[in-house]
Formats: sequence, structure tokens, C-alpha cells
Amino acid sequence: MRTSWNKGLTKETNEKLRKIGEKISNSEYHKNCSGLNNPNYGKKNPELSERNRARKGIFKHTKETKLKIKEKLIGRKTYIVTEKSRENMSKSQKEYFKNHKSHWEGKKRPELTQRNNNPEFRKKLLKALMKKPTLPEQKVNIILQQNFPNNWKYVGNGEVILGGKCPDFINNGEKKIIEVFGRVFHDPQQTFKKVIPFHQTEKGTIDHYKKYGYNCLIIWDDEQEEKMLEKINIFQKVKP
Repeated sequence: MRTSWNKGLTKETNEKLRKIGEKISNSEYHKNCSGLNNPNYGKKNPELSERNRARKGIFKHTKETKLKIKEKLIGRKTYIVTEKSRENMSKSQKEYFKNHKSHWEGKKRPELTQRNNNPEFRKKLLKALMKKPTLPEQKVNIILQQNFPNNWKYVGNGEVILGGKCPDFINNGEKKIIEVFGRVFHDPQQTFKKVIPFHQTEKGTIDHYKKYGYNCLIIWDDEQEEKMLEKINIFQKVKP
């Protein structure tokens, strides 16, 4: 297999790459037609949209291909910039994330504020976000139905709301709740957020449901199934 001539090289270490980069950056096309300067930025191409609609559903992964992709992704974590991950970055990456700012940083977008405050939009957004259980929730649901049939019900689709929060699973006989947490959203050590609001933390969530008389168990998305089952077994024995 042929290896690319620039594999492993950067503009800092290779003179040829540096000149190519400068040539592209200084070109008229790059100045006038890249990013927000592109005359077609934000516009839809009717012909392209029609072509994509016509192709939709034609190209699908086979079951074998999906299985191979799944096996490759098992154990892989999504790359999110955190203080811990910055330590392993190259010098150029650190400079980029240090100086790069979003185009909308510090700016207000009235049209988005108006849209987000619309009750109909919020209802549609909630319905879309809760259209089906996530993969970790599906895994927990299988464990619950296999080991505790008819004891637990999935209500993460918005069926039950307690003080603005929608629990994932609720016990049919006792006032108990199970929440499935993702590390990147709720774990201060692995999150991409600068600060996690208290009500989204493990303790904050447990305290929230306690106000409504419910005991709450938090299960993390990266825990092994044996660990999940062990925690649920202990939680089952807890008196309401």
C-alpha cells in the first residue's frame, strides 16, 4: 500500500507544507469564498436537495457492516476537549483552542431566543429528544426486564415529569427511580462543560427526586452490565 508523502509531517516541521499552506491562505478564493464569506453560505441548493432525497434509503449498511462498525466503536470515547485532554495535545492544537473563538461568542441572537421561548417549539424539541431510549438506557431496560419483569417501566419519553425532570425508569410498586447518566454530561471529571449545574449532578438529581418522595439510583453509561445488575439488586432491597 502506497504511503502519502506528507504522512506525519506538519507545517511547523516541513518547509513544503508551510509554503502550500501560505499559498492557500493567501489565495483570492480562500479570502472571498471560505466560511462566512462564501456567497452560498447558509443557502440551500434545490437540485442538490432533490438529488439527496432521491438517494435517501438507497445506500444502507448491511447487518454485517453494522456489526463490524459496532465492534470497532466499542470502548471508544468521543473526543471532547477537556482540561485533561489538553495535556496530550500537540503545540499547534493547544494554540488553536487557546485562540479560537466562536463566531457567536459574546453575541445575542434574538431569533434563537424567541424560538426557544416558544412553547410549541419546546414541545417538539422534547418529543424529538425523547423519541426513543438511548443505547445505555436500552441496555439497562434489558437488565431490568430480564431480572425484574414487570417491576420497572421506561418513562424517559416524557411520560412522567417530576419538578421539571423526566426520569428514565420508575418502579411500578414503590417510589423508586433509576436514572442513566452519561459521563460527558454529568461527570465533573470527564465532562465537556465548564461547570455542571448542581441539579444535573448525581447528588443534585438524587436530592431533587427525594423532595417528591422518591429514592433514586444513578447508573453510569460506561459501567459493565454485571456492575449495573449489582447496583440494581442492592437498590431493590432499599426500603422506600
